[in-house]
Amino acid sequence: TSISDLLFFGCAALRSITLYDKVKSIGDRAFYQCGELTNLILPSSVSSIDRWAFVGCGKLEVLTIRGDVPSFSYQVFSDSYISSNALKRVYVKEGCVQKAAEQFEKAGVDTESIMISEICQDGECNETIDGVTWSFSVVNNSVYKKC
Repeated sequence: TSISDLLFFGCAALRSITLYDKVKSIGDRAFYQCGELTNLILPSSVSSIDRWAFVGCGKLEVLTIRGDVPSFSYQVFSDSYISSNALKRVYVKEGCVQKAAEQFEKAGVDTESIMISEICQDGECNETIDGVTWSFSVVNNSVYKKC
């Protein structure tokens, strides 16, 4: 299962999302221009995120990665025209901080400006984000475009 290319393109109403735990990949520009998105929780099943997936998500401040850090394409969060500089905190599973930093650098993100930490440290968990759980298996391209 994947979030197809352009699926939520320009979806201004989307503020927070927790992806279904069977989603394996996030397509090209899947959340492009979702300008009100502030929180995103990626399930452990996500292994790759395509280019420009979160470009124009200028309010995306918190990203939680529940599993292994997925492979990021270059410019997942920004391109030469639109920047997403709001990202402040990234939570990853134990032992994944370094890999997360490497993937963000590969994606062209300035890792000096974000805090990357483990979801749970010494039994205390940082993940307190409420979100919408999407439970679908296949959705055609652009179904929620400009929703």
